[in-house]
Amino acid sequence: MATTLSSASLLHAPPELVAAATRDAERDADALISFLGDLGFRRPGPDEPPVRLPAGLLLGLGAAMRLLIWESNGVHVHREAGIPSAYEVLCDVFRRAAEPVQDGPDPVIASLCVRVFNLAVRHFAWEGQPILGADVLLGEADEDALIDSLAQLCWACRKEGEQRA
Repeated sequence: MATTLSSASLLHAPPELVAAATRDAERDADALISFLGDLGFRRPGPDEPPVRLPAGLLLGLGAAMRLLIWESNGVHVHREAGIPSAYEVLCDVFRRAAEPVQDGPDPVIASLCVRVFNLAVRHFAWEGQPILGADVLLGEADEDALIDSLAQLCWACRKEGEQRA
């Protein structure tokens, strides 16, 4: 599970990773829709033309939404990896969207999206959302804290074990 993957290599990825990437993308999109609604964007009526936004802007904002979700949950793994805060990413994405359009995707936004994706792959449990309803950050265990927690759990469950014996 600690593999670094690009979005293009998802075709050969484990099904659990593909499912996690899909769920993350859907959650990013939902957060982005909510964010755009807060900015005043709304779905057009049946007789109105759709609002079209550049793909790079939407991808960058989606990555910023994921960072915002992590930060709101106290997770700053992206900061440790050298990625700016969600607020800084938001500002940069909007600034870049205001610049003259270039041919092809913005390499800075594309790189950001890949880096955020790779952080999610390497540092979060792929099944955390469906099983626990939460992002589960993986890391090195503090062995003393782990033993203390295990001892507390065993002590709390001791009567249940005695009743089954």
